[in-house]
Amino acid sequence: MKIRFTVLATFLAFFLFINPVAKSFASTLEQDMNKAIYSAVGEAVAQVIEEKSGVPASSTGSIVGYFSAGDFKDGFLEILKLASDTAISAIPVVGPIKFVASLETSLIKVWKSWLDWTQISVLWNKFKTLSDTEKEMWLSGKEEIAVLDYSSQAAYLERNGYNVKELFRKYYESEKSSKKILEAVQKITEILKDAKYLIEPTLYYPYKSGEKVKLNTAIKIWRSYNNYFKIDIFLPDGKSSSIIKKFSDSENTFSFKLTEFQGIDWNSYFEKYPEGVNVNFTIYAAIWDNTGLIEQFMGSDFVTPKEKILRNIPGQKKQLVTLKFNLVVVSDNQKKSFQISAGGDLYFKYKLVVVGVNEQSGSDSIYFTDTFKITCSQDGSSFAVDSDGIKWNTTCYFDDDSNVSKIALSATYGPLTAYIDFNINGSSCSSSLYTTGVYKSPPENIAGEDGTTYTYYGEFYDFKSTPSCSIN
Repeated sequence: MKIRFTVLATFLAFFLFINPVAKSFASTLEQDMNKAIYSAVGEAVAQVIEEKSGVPASSTGSIVGYFSAGDFKDGFLEILKLASDTAISAIPVVGPIKFVASLETSLIKVWKSWLDWTQISVLWNKFKTLSDTEKEMWLSGKEEIAVLDYSSQAAYLERNGYNVKELFRKYYESEKSSKKILEAVQKITEILKDAKYLIEPTLYYPYKSGEKVKLNTAIKIWRSYNNYFKIDIFLPDGKSSSIIKKFSDSENTFSFKLTEFQGIDWNSYFEKYPEGVNVNFTIYAAIWDNTGLIEQFMGSDFVTPKEKILRNIPGQKKQLVTLKFNLVVVSDNQKKSFQISAGGDLYFKYKLVVVGVNEQSGSDSIYFTDTFKITCSQDGSSFAVDSDGIKWNTTCYFDDDSNVSKIALSATYGPLTAYIDFNINGSSCSSSLYTTGVYKSPPENIAGEDGTTYTYYGEFYDFKSTPSCSIN
């Protein structure tokens, strides 16, 4: 469950008594009312644990005692000890109803010990009949209600140094915050539980050792309930760098990129290691106090001074867990150069035309050879030149390991476009050639036997070949 910081802020304010109205109460009455509210929280949690974990009331009663006394450290540790996963997840679901019921009973008990309940019950029964809007308007002073503001019961409270608004405000604000308070109790308990039973993070994609990844690849990690990660990278020349990831949510995964590490000149490494940079990773995972409440209510012994990583939790065997793996990093803009020779029979169709006399169609073949100097680049700036100095349009295709798997060339000769595809498999290759369009030779004149001058030209098209090729 993802719990926002507003929930935790409500919890913090609630338990730290950040309420200026409370200052007008006599300290002993305020203390008793606070104890009653804390006791109601403990009672609600204890009842959930009894129902969902099957723990007897005689055991959960200690939770109520700790909370009532303001001993939140031992109260949370007792919850951690007794509550099952099912119970912890149920605390903010069924807990608020139990809390509100216990809250009224606890506060009435306090009021009876301090005040004439016959007097105050008249006011309390009227207050409970108001809608939430009416309660808020009255508590904020925007609306007056005669029976609450000007009755003999209200005058009785005034004579004894109390104000009915101040008396009932604690109940109303606690009631309205019940879900957030119990969500925070759940969150704190979950953090303690995750710290007690640390689980090693794992790779989201199961890379094989030494597998190649591009520089800008997002390496995804299963968090395994951890929310703190220190990621160390070790380079082949002995240098290292670190990044830290800290989370306040409960997402299952996160990712990091190699470009996030500071002080690494990747271009220099790619020049030095053109086939890829062999790097090792060590990821340290832990639970940190992202709420700020562990240290606040349980003390600094339970968190490290700097990173606030949880420690000394009863039953906690490890403070950190690790994940180690190895990858080979390659450039996103890798360049690979080839010299490919190709040769074979080139089949084509033709039509010879003697203008005004006749035309003849047919097919034939010639043997051709050519050599191509090719540079493939992953940023799209690939190029190729053949042995005649002709530049070819070039597209290179890369596999998942950044190896060139195919090279597609094209060149235009007037209306005729030639296409050559090279399929690359390691150090061997295969190729195919074809054309589109028609190449028309320039007209030429020839003298006939009768002395007449004739004009002729040729049309050539549908060139095809599967030449042999070799990578030099």
